[in-house]
Amino acid sequence: MSIKGTTTRRWLITRLVALCAMVAGGVLVVGSPASAYVLTGQFRNYQTGYCLDSGFPPAGSVYGPVYTLPCQAGNNWQTWEVHGPKGTSPAGYEYVQVKNRATGMCLSMDEYGGPRLYTYACNSGTGAQRLEGVGSGWNRVKLRQNWFDNRLICLDTHGINDAYARACNDGLYQVWNLIR
Repeated sequence: MSIKGTTTRRWLITRLVALCAMVAGGVLVVGSPASAYVLTGQFRNYQTGYCLDSGFPPAGSVYGPVYTLPCQAGNNWQTWEVHGPKGTSPAGYEYVQVKNRATGMCLSMDEYGGPRLYTYACNSGTGAQRLEGVGSGWNRVKLRQNWFDNRLICLDTHGINDAYARACNDGLYQVWNLIR
């Protein structure tokens, strides 16, 4: 036995459910994480104009040096790859991993016995290599590490051959421009 109009109602309900599923699927796509990216360039300091540079670890060490030198276009020792996003910090900034093109090692900051800056064999972008890109864009950014208990350390410099990790402040010595 069939009730008049039942087929039309079933058809309408089926279409309504399908429409709701499509809308929900669209919302899930919009809310999905950002796509992975790699930005390549030189980090030029806003205050000094020098570029972040690196080298291989000295004999017997696994830690590579990090320093600044006058910028040289095409210099792979001064070329860095920013891999992101590696998650989002509690402050809302993207976590990134920064890899040197010449050495293949990643920029690392920690606070074992005081703030330290070095390169080390790249991992999955965790721990000392999980840096926040703090700023409105990569043309004016701080590389920051929330190492422990909200102790924020930033990539800093004061001149040639000089780069280190230091407590974050409002100075331009901690602000960098990724020149692509």
